[in-house]
Amino acid sequence: MSFLLAFWGGALRLAAQGSLEPPGAPAPTQKSLQEIWDEVADLKSGAISSLEGKVDALAAQVAALKSESEAREAAAAQQAPFWDHIATVMGAVLPWEITEIADTQVGSVASMRHSLAFSPDGQPAVAFYDDVDGTTSALKFATFDGSAWQVTTVATDVAVGRNPSLAFSPSGEPAIACLGDGDVLKFYVRSNGLWTVANVAGNIEPTAPVSLVYLSNGLPRIGVQSAFGTSVVLVSSDPGGAAGSWTTETAFSSSAEFTGLVVDALDRVWCFANNPVNKRFKYRILKTVGGWEPEAEFAGHGSTSVYANEHSVGVSLSLRPYVVPSLGPSSAVVIYRDSGDGWISHLLDNNPFTSQTPPAIAFSPARQPCVAYFDGNSRQIIFATHDGENWHHQPVTNESVAAVSSSNPASGAELSLAFSPDGRPAIVYHDAHGRIYFAIRQHLTTP
Repeated sequence: MSFLLAFWGGALRLAAQGSLEPPGAPAPTQKSLQEIWDEVADLKSGAISSLEGKVDALAAQVAALKSESEAREAAAAQQAPFWDHIATVMGAVLPWEITEIADTQVGSVASMRHSLAFSPDGQPAVAFYDDVDGTTSALKFATFDGSAWQVTTVATDVAVGRNPSLAFSPSGEPAIACLGDGDVLKFYVRSNGLWTVANVAGNIEPTAPVSLVYLSNGLPRIGVQSAFGTSVVLVSSDPGGAAGSWTTETAFSSSAEFTGLVVDALDRVWCFANNPVNKRFKYRILKTVGGWEPEAEFAGHGSTSVYANEHSVGVSLSLRPYVVPSLGPSSAVVIYRDSGDGWISHLLDNNPFTSQTPPAIAFSPARQPCVAYFDGNSRQIIFATHDGENWHHQPVTNESVAAVSSSNPASGAELSLAFSPDGRPAIVYHDAHGRIYFAIRQHLTTP
């Protein structure tokens, strides 16, 4: 009986669970066309986003590599003058690259005047006088485009362009101060590719040399010797040096010849001159505010009075003046400096046959004085640099400057010296035929 009850109980449970046949596959659903396009769009957007992410990552890597390369180049450029200095101290001879700028028609050695400056973008530029046909002269301006020199004529007239002085304004525009016909002081400035001119002063009867400098605020200053025996500084209130903007500041009211200007690290103008009466050098400082400081004068080394027709001047970052005079033929090359406790001299070259025209001085990025001068014996241009203790001399030209002879000691000796923004010394010089050359020293090649 119990068996029957168990059987019927199991049967009832199976009946309650329903059929044991497996169900069929679910009926398929139909997606709308819009849903399909949405999915395709999502896939496309994801792929594009992924690609854009990879492109951005690659661009970031390229930018990082470029930045690193530029940083290395900048570091190398900053270190290059240091390695050049070390090489010079160790006695290494760094090569000079020399190119011809122009072939001028000079009427005399006294006409071999030029001025070298570097533009803010690092390209050299030269202003020079060209005696075109013995009657008409020209003021010319040469720039280097990276592969060749391009020469343009700034002005042509009777006696224009004599004793040019070239400088770049803080905004990068070139300007030239020079003498014109009738000994009128002229100021040329280029703006938007065009040269304009202003007659700065005619009543002072300016004479050579002419010295142009810029203050950090962009205002030009011109130093010149007056025919009345004074040294004056022409001060402009206009960055463009327009006519009518110039006023005269008298540095030395008497006994002053061969004026030269230098701007120091404090934006003060130093005016140097020679005293033809007592055969001494002298200078004054035109302050940014408050006029002139008292006149200072020195006689040279020991008890020997020193006097020169012309000189090259400079002021160190420590605000110490330097003077390299032209002592005439058969004289030594000497540099004088103010040590703070008095003037001392350094003998650069005791060569018995040097030039009548002055050597040129400039300060290196290592803050050391450097001098370029003409050696009349070897008939070569010499570059001398100081390492803090000793002077080192290197010939710039591999052979004699053309047509220089003992009967024409000044030939090839008209020099301009400047340092490029990347720290390389550069020299412009004439040969006796009136050809102008540009020499720039190459950096030491380092690993």
